[in-house]
Amino acid sequence: VLWLVVSLAGSSAAQQPTRPAPGMETFGRDGHMYIGADYCPEPWPKDRWQTDVRLMREAGFNIVRMAEFSWAFIEPQEGVYDFAWLDSALALLDQNGINAILGTPTASMPAWIARKYRDVLAMQSNGQRYRWGSRKDYSLSSRTYRFLSQRITRAMAEHFAKTPNVIGWQTDNELSGPRDFSETSRVDFQDWLRGKYGTLETLNRSWGTYFWGHLIGDWAEISIPDCTGEGMWGISGNPSACLDWRRFNSFINARFQAGQVAILRAVNPRWIITHNLMGLNPTIDYFELARDLDVVSWDNYPALDRAGAAGILTSTWTGGWGTDRIFGTQTERTPVVDISCEDYGLAARLAENHEGPVVQLLAESQAPREVPVFNTVAESTGTQAPARAARRSDNRAY
Repeated sequence: VLWLVVSLAGSSAAQQPTRPAPGMETFGRDGHMYIGADYCPEPWPKDRWQTDVRLMREAGFNIVRMAEFSWAFIEPQEGVYDFAWLDSALALLDQNGINAILGTPTASMPAWIARKYRDVLAMQSNGQRYRWGSRKDYSLSSRTYRFLSQRITRAMAEHFAKTPNVIGWQTDNELSGPRDFSETSRVDFQDWLRGKYGTLETLNRSWGTYFWGHLIGDWAEISIPDCTGEGMWGISGNPSACLDWRRFNSFINARFQAGQVAILRAVNPRWIITHNLMGLNPTIDYFELARDLDVVSWDNYPALDRAGAAGILTSTWTGGWGTDRIFGTQTERTPVVDISCEDYGLAARLAENHEGPVVQLLAESQAPREVPVFNTVAESTGTQAPARAARRSDNRAY
């Protein structure tokens, strides 16, 4: 069981969100901050759940995050749904005064999807499909995978629409890829370029294709550029094409999330929606991804050399992903979630850089793939203070 601590503070009376904020009762009707756990009951014997919930209650926990990797448990066969185990877990939690944030389980597909629909697996640059058995092996250009992902999102949303202790959702998990080199992705890339540039004349001029005589005369001639960084030229392909390829990959992640968010908001507008970002991730435009969210969350991994000053910079920047990009003012609730692996001093340093509360707790995991973590959360004050220059950046320095 991966134990976390989540702390969400109330916004100031002066705050004026650009979109209607979820009711403040979603942040604790009793006025207490949320303290909780990333709880995965599905791999544990059901007779263990009572013990888990008792320990959470005794610790003062009042929230859990669940089901982000549970697609195979919820839809073991196509179109056949099993919510009974999750209903039971949620009912037990509700009896003990514990709320839940559910995850859309699309970061890890069931085996039957990969077996039945081969196009859902992304293709590597060497022309081989990813093998099923990891997470983030999907093609975000695959209409099949996007359809299946939205279908499971809708099935879960409609089933839990009136579950009293489900207060919100986390979309997928750490969106950022993978890059797909399939023909489906190439056509999707061409369509994105057509929408961006409008005409081939504009694209040729913007890409500088006159150099080396690489003029493009038809949209279908556009291939996925070689951006491997070989030799003295830095990259083998057109650098402008490589930049657009990276921006396209950022776009399809935001598009994927937007499809899920639209379903969740249509089913229950009061749900809070978040996503766990990954610091200063250079592979995705987090301003674009955060646009659809109510709050942003941040996964930080000091054990991967992301601690110290870089961690504090990231926490500051993450607050800006909920910032008004035009006026540079903090106008929305923007909690910063820090899931760390070993640097306990980081919590104290974060506390010095945020006026909201920062809390931490050590965790333990059953599975060897996940290491013990701790979690801290800080929230901006919501005042109309000028944002820092980094927050106004469009995060396209890749």
